[in-house]
Amino acid sequence: MKLGEMLVRDGRLTTEQLDQSIAQQKVDGGRLGTVMVEMGFIDLDTLTVYLGVELSTPIASKAALEKAKKRAVNLLKPDEAAHYRCVPLVIQERLVIVALDDPHDMESLDELLRITGYRVLPRVAPEARIHLYLERYYGIRCAPRYSEIAHGSSVGESEVAKLPARPLPGLPKMSESPIEAPNPAPVIRSAEAPAPAAPENPAIARPVASASESDNDSFDEIELEAADLLFVLDSDEEEAERAAVSDSFADEQASTVAAPAPCHEEYRAISVADTLAAMEEASGRNEIAKLLMAHASGVFDVSALCIIRDNMAFGWRAYGENLDRARIETLLLPLDRASIFASAVDSEDKTFSGTPFQAMLHKYLFKVLCCPAPQFALVRAICIGNRVVNVFYGHRADGAMSEEDIEGTQQVCSAAKRAYVRMITKA
Repeated sequence: MKLGEMLVRDGRLTTEQLDQSIAQQKVDGGRLGTVMVEMGFIDLDTLTVYLGVELSTPIASKAALEKAKKRAVNLLKPDEAAHYRCVPLVIQERLVIVALDDPHDMESLDELLRITGYRVLPRVAPEARIHLYLERYYGIRCAPRYSEIAHGSSVGESEVAKLPARPLPGLPKMSESPIEAPNPAPVIRSAEAPAPAAPENPAIARPVASASESDNDSFDEIELEAADLLFVLDSDEEEAERAAVSDSFADEQASTVAAPAPCHEEYRAISVADTLAAMEEASGRNEIAKLLMAHASGVFDVSALCIIRDNMAFGWRAYGENLDRARIETLLLPLDRASIFASAVDSEDKTFSGTPFQAMLHKYLFKVLCCPAPQFALVRAICIGNRVVNVFYGHRADGAMSEEDIEGTQQVCSAAKRAYVRMITKA
């Protein structure tokens, strides 16, 4: 649903006011929300919240912009900040949180990654506030139009309760010792770069459990405290990072056959039986993820794997012909908004299969995956007890998907769940 439609639906704007705003926008230009604030129909704080709801993106509030850290601001030169209309807010470990007026602009996010050397997590803010803080932090003169809006009245305390809930929590807790940005920015291995040698596959033939056996096993009864679960998974991630090679994208399974196509160089496709056998030996989160994606590369044309934190799907790994591997890390999908990911998590069997329905999040998803919306997609949530750990996504460009491939993917996801449980039990 578009911004104006939501405001009318919630009674914060009349149909006549919306029509007036659209007509004025044709005269003055700028974004529709800016025009609505200029005409006094809504205030800037209300616009901020509704932008977050419309785009299903975390917001950068006025307070967050006020508290932008000097170290983050200094990542960009004034001309760079002005060009991309953004304000870096805070550095968190290996990422930087940035306020933008268009958080779905993939080209800008890619360039910010290249310039800063940090993974970029976008937060949406009205263009008027972006321009105001560009002036404050970078000395870039703010046009009178935006200055007047940004200094205007804000929503009163009595109105706060009437606003819809923010789509996501605010800024995460500050790290006491953030890691310096790589200098120069991390190099992503190109298609011409030699692929690393493929590791030996420890898989040996084993009996394959059926989907029904996997789905009804005793692991469904396991309940773990969230803190314990995250501690184990984070510890595994840190161990993998310490052992990582200098090129952080070069540790994927590589093909042993002659020069593969660029989009297939990351993962070596293996059979369902071999994947299940290897899962029995998997001892770390990265190894589990590699096996999931290796299976996906032999079944799907496009696939993605997300980590779940705070009811939010964060892009982790992906596979696809046109995919930029760095771009998947910008993917942020709230699971409390309509999407095929949310449908899978909420379903009894933790699976969605079918044609993706119309939703703003889906436009964003396929923009990140650099592909058109498919006719058929498969999504499977990987859970431990009632806690969702990963969400797996895959589709074929021709829309065809056999029952055997669907069943095999279900088995592999169930095996990943068992591998996680073994990992946690061992820890």
